[in-house]
Parts: sequence; structure tokens; C-alpha cells
Amino acid sequence: MEYELLDELNFFEEEVTVEQLSYLVVVMYDITDNKRRLFFSKMLKGYGNWVQRSVFECILTEKKFNHLVREIEKFVLPHDLIRVYRLAGNTTVKVWGPVGFTEEEDIIII
Repeated sequence: MEYELLDELNFFEEEVTVEQLSYLVVVMYDITDNKRRLFFSKMLKGYGNWVQRSVFECILTEKKFNHLVREIEKFVLPHDLIRVYRLAGNTTVKVWGPVGFTEEEDIIII
């Protein structure tokens, strides 16, 4: 009986397309102008969690990642330093301190 139930559950599984995959994205920045730095951090809050003074962690789909990159490209000036890391697969992150690791929330509907 259990095996039949598992087969039925597998029947409803959908294939995950590239557009649906999520990645852990880390954005680090060094922007000297206070007004521009504040604007940039507010923009990044729309994508993820502020984990250190100039570091954000985000869980993004390919589409949102590309949108973020386009926004950064429009914003950046030659003297700014902005680094974006898109991590995929079995990335291991060790965290110490009061801000936890950014994880994708699992949604289960029963």
C-alpha cells in the first residue's frame, strides 16, 4: 500500500526548469558615498537579507538574478567595488553570530 501511495505522489511531481532553480547569491559592496550606499542597500533588501554591513545573502531564481545584475550595472560607478557570487549545488556555509544563514523556505501544502 505504501508503495502505491509513493507512486501516486511521484505522478504529481513536475520537472524543474532552469528558470525555476534557485541559487544562493552573495553580494558584497564597498561604496564610499553614504547616500549612494544607503540607496544600494535599500535596493538589495528587495532581494535578500542583510547579513553584515556591506554583505547581502539572497535566494534568487535565474530571472531575479539577471534582474539584480542589470540593476547593479546601471548603478555602479568606476570607483565602486561590488562583487556578486552565485553559488550553486552543495554549497557549505558556516555561520557564527546573531544573523543566521539565508535559506530557501520550503512550502508544503497538504
